[in-house]
Amino acid sequence: MRVATARAGADRAVTQYAWWALVPQAGIALALALLVQRTFPSFGNEAAVIVFGVVGMNELIAPVLLKLAMQRSGEAGRRPDAGPVDH
Repeated sequence: MRVATARAGADRAVTQYAWWALVPQAGIALALALLVQRTFPSFGNEAAVIVFGVVGMNELIAPVLLKLAMQRSGEAGRRPDAGPVDH
């Protein structure tokens, strides 16, 4: 996750803490993979390997794609110039 956020040019705080948001989702997917592995011995091992790989790729690629999507949609990126602030 740190590699993906660093490659995306994310701020240090994002690089350090963004993985926290993906842990619950990845944990559920991995738990379901283990459940499938135990419940269906005929194909469970193969299914678990696929799910583990997909979760791993998601952990690496998703932050970069999310940043691109947020920037291209205009929801993130440069802040508009608010001008000088009068005190």
